[in-house]
Amino acid sequence: MARPSKYSCINLNADEVSRLTNITSSRTEMVRTVQRAKIILLTAEGISVTAIADKLDLNRKSVELCLDKYLESGLETALSDNPGRGRKSVIMDDDKSYVQDIACQSPKELGYAQELWTQRKLVEHIQKHCEEAG
Repeated sequence: MARPSKYSCINLNADEVSRLTNITSSRTEMVRTVQRAKIILLTAEGISVTAIADKLDLNRKSVELCLDKYLESGLETALSDNPGRGRKSVIMDDDKSYVQDIACQSPKELGYAQELWTQRKLVEHIQKHCEEAG
């Protein structure tokens, strides 16, 4: 006899089923979110992890990861990506604001002859004055 799955305890209430069904039928949701909603719905129906992976054309580890997130932190966490994905920003928000502020000003206001910034002139101005601006 096969041992019971640790995911067999997933029971969804009517609101969760309704929400997950809406997500799976949505045409505007991200594919990852739709897949995760399908994983949770199929698990609640009692389908095994292997069968879900085969049905959704995923690997078993992806299904287990989604279900582990659901069991640990709930529905919202299971549907979303973990924070901190991707490369960390090198440029701080204050620095971006400074560059945007300069770029939105006319070069004439800052003592230049031209009326519009070229990319090279903007870069030269920022490099020359960024340290004194902080």
